[in-house]
Amino acid sequence: MTTDVIPLPVLRAEILLRNAEALAENKERTDKDNKTLANQLAEARNQLKMAELLGYGNKKAFKPMYEQIDQIEEKTADGKSGKSWFDKIKQQLSDLM
Repeated sequence: MTTDVIPLPVLRAEILLRNAEALAENKERTDKDNKTLANQLAEARNQLKMAELLGYGNKKAFKPMYEQIDQIEEKTADGKSGKSWFDKIKQQLSDLM
């Protein structure tokens, strides 16, 4: 029997990014939604840093994910919305595990 193990920080980052993606795609975000989105992206970054510190990949694997979060933060600034902004980071997370 094979059991897949997913590190909790990576799982938390995936969930936070999934929630942030739903908000980022909403063209009618409120100020509260914008704050929630920013907080979710910041916490996703923190969870990825924790995963990196715990050794669930090397620094080279995490750097592009941090860059993706930076880009998403820029794209969502001032209430801007769009689709497919999270595709690359979701693939990077998938490749990590």
